[in-house]
Order: sequence, then structure tokens, then C-alpha cells
Amino acid sequence: MKFILTPKNEGQELPCRVTVNCCRREALKVASEMASSLHSALLLQCEISVHIQTVSEGLRGDDGILAWHDGRFVNGKTGNFLEI
Repeated sequence: MKFILTPKNEGQELPCRVTVNCCRREALKVASEMASSLHSALLLQCEISVHIQTVSEGLRGDDGILAWHDGRFVNGKTGNFLEI
């Protein structure tokens, strides 16, 4: 399945997107690592998350999952934490 990963800084999208072709679990892992790397690169001065959507969710404008730099995952629609 194809997933779109979009980094965000405190709710604002950063000007890049990454498309990965893998299973959901692997996409979550990649997004969490991406958020952690960006958070470290920006000297821990901002709250970085990565928005995860399937390509079809992105086309429909559906909410996906937010992966935070500290390993948390949040359902974008409900705001509830996900157990991964």
C-alpha cells in the first residue's frame, strides 16, 4: 500500500512529502523515525509530527494518523492515542 508522509511543525505543513510503498506498520515506523530526526535536526526547538495517509485518503482529504517525535501516534480524526 502507498502512504504519504507529510512533516508538520506545530500544525503547519513543511514543504515536502514522502511517498512510501509498504505495510501500515512499516509506514508508522518510518514516520516516527522521520519526526525524531527532524526534531533533533531542528535542535529540539519545535514540536514535529508526521502526518500519515494512504494515497486515497490524501486524495479524499481524510484525516490520517499523526506520528510524534517521541513515539506517540494520534488518530487525526478523533485525537485519541493509538496503541501500536
